[in-house]
Amino acid sequence: MNELPVTVRHRDGSTARETLCVSRIVNCGRAWREPPAEEHRDGWAQHDQGPEPLVFPKPAHLLTTDSEVWVNTRNTYGEAEFVLFPVEDAVYVGVGVDAKDRRAAGFDLHVGNSTVPSVVGDEVWVLDDVRDGWDDIELRSWTGSGGEWEPYQVASLSTFLEPEPFLDAVESKLGASLEGTAVWSSTVGTVDDDVQGPNPYPSVREEGFYAAQLFDPASNRRLVTQFDVRVNDWIPDVAP
Repeated sequence: MNELPVTVRHRDGSTARETLCVSRIVNCGRAWREPPAEEHRDGWAQHDQGPEPLVFPKPAHLLTTDSEVWVNTRNTYGEAEFVLFPVEDAVYVGVGVDAKDRRAAGFDLHVGNSTVPSVVGDEVWVLDDVRDGWDDIELRSWTGSGGEWEPYQVASLSTFLEPEPFLDAVESKLGASLEGTAVWSSTVGTVDDDVQGPNPYPSVREEGFYAAQLFDPASNRRLVTQFDVRVNDWIPDVAP
């Protein structure tokens, strides 16, 4: 069980401290309302799980709100996503960067999901507070190194499955309640892609810094997270 202290920010401006008890991480793929064009589906059948979305496990301890992530190689890449946290009487909405080791993920996605922590912000919204304007919420990310920020990804949440059928589909695939689960939304293309919307194989970057944001124009509120990637290179004769 991974316990994450967060601040719940309500639409009326009030806040509350909560501890999210996360026993399972579900990384989803292809959780979009419309699939990409046929010409952008190379390798589409590689992960055939029946109806979308795809679901992949990630160990629960690899979820953090830290501002630094320590890794052993320079192959770490990240993708911005929204994250849903179903609890007993609500669903919380967060923003995060799902991080993986590119080399390990290329060899075996399950291995790639077991090597690098994923980072979420330490503030969340209540889904019911933002549901009416859900489609207008914007997911945006930046990356870079040396203090330089560069645009990386952008999409409105209208790109993704609506939250209720999305959670229902994930729960059906797991065959168990989602309470205590961090459900990651899947991601979109990057600024380096011809297709910046639904894209099963975005052109990800291996950088030293990532930031992600959810912006709700209806309430002028935002959720943010950012972190540095640090490499354990303190053994001189081992190349990271």
